[in-house]
Amino acid sequence: MGIDVHDFTSVRWTGLMTLYGRALDSRAPVSVLHDDMADDLVGRIDYDFAALRVDSLVWAIAVRAKRHDDVVRAFLEAHPDAVVVDLGAGLDTRMHRLAPPSTVDWYDVDFPDVVELRAGLFPADPRAHVVGADIREPGWLTGIPADRPTIVVADGLAAWFSDAEVRSLLTRLTDHFASGEIVFNEYGRMPAAEAWVGRHYGPPMLRAAVSASPYKGFDDPRLPERWIPRLRLVQELSTSRAPEVALLPPFMRAVFRLSARSERTFRKTRILHYRF
Repeated sequence: MGIDVHDFTSVRWTGLMTLYGRALDSRAPVSVLHDDMADDLVGRIDYDFAALRVDSLVWAIAVRAKRHDDVVRAFLEAHPDAVVVDLGAGLDTRMHRLAPPSTVDWYDVDFPDVVELRAGLFPADPRAHVVGADIREPGWLTGIPADRPTIVVADGLAAWFSDAEVRSLLTRLTDHFASGEIVFNEYGRMPAAEAWVGRHYGPPMLRAAVSASPYKGFDDPRLPERWIPRLRLVQELSTSRAPEVALLPPFMRAVFRLSARSERTFRKTRILHYRF
């Protein structure tokens, strides 16, 4: 009998979905992430993962994670004494994928019950620290060092925040840390028709999470610079234009390459990277 997660609801449930996506990617003949630890974790959790129906999302889940990994990896190469803060970490294995040096301090931040689950699944590591908190609330940053180069990564978090909550979070992060970078994915302004589809199609838990989300999104990647003068846009990435598109079957590869020409599609699959 594995660890029971059946009481996971709404946003917490999406961590199971992305974990399973990374596990399925690790089983593929040509893997994007090679996240064997994700597959091991799936085997230790008591849940019907096949019922999540994420097969069509596996490539997107893996490539989005890899784009975030690439940014964090480059930062650690430049700053081997860095602090990494992974917001909404869920059951992500990013620290284990990147294997940072012992001089790095890594903070995984999520709801207290998610952090408790991580503690029962993940091996102890002197580099690893967990913070159980609602990220929207003040105070959780207090125990995290502020005087070292810091990179904040938030893969999948913005989809559950309002614009005001994103702005408040970015403000608190840049006020707390002396210098660093922030990388997160953001989907652009969400038209009413797309929001309706998200609320009515897909796995029930995902529909419930989308229905409860206050997310509206923004199109201009420089908007956060106007919110917070310290922020500077470094790059705007997109999974739809990633080199890993070449790994897709011919038909899907052609679809992605055609759709990538659209700025709207680009925004729907984009990752924003800032420096402060």
